[in-house]
Amino acid sequence: MNKWTGFGWVAQAPDHGQTKTGTQYCNFAIGVHETRRKKNDKTKSLFLDCVAYGDTAEWLKSVGQGSQIVIEDGEVQEQSWKDNQDRWQKKIRILVHKFIAPEAFKGSKKNREAGQDLTMEQAQEQMSTSFP
Repeated sequence: MNKWTGFGWVAQAPDHGQTKTGTQYCNFAIGVHETRRKKNDKTKSLFLDCVAYGDTAEWLKSVGQGSQIVIEDGEVQEQSWKDNQDRWQKKIRILVHKFIAPEAFKGSKKNREAGQDLTMEQAQEQMSTSFP
């Protein structure tokens, strides 16, 4: 099973474009806080590359850098390519299928119809009750 769910903030301004076949895409990065093992440990942040396609990419046009985001449904992907020195490179990214950006969309008709009308507090509560 390859399912990823997370809560963080948009750490890199979304980069929108179109594939050769005309599908909309959006590349961005989210920042998440690592879970602290001990109370006196300092909080560290991780930054994860993400990509979304189609309608999800279109929705992300409304989300700005620094906005809070909850990825409800995503999967981990490995992306590989050859660099200029003909060596294989790899990176891990999250393919986003569904997300909530409560503050960015709050109150919009499209948001309410899509069930994305939560406040950030409601989204955090939903996340905490959905996962142990």
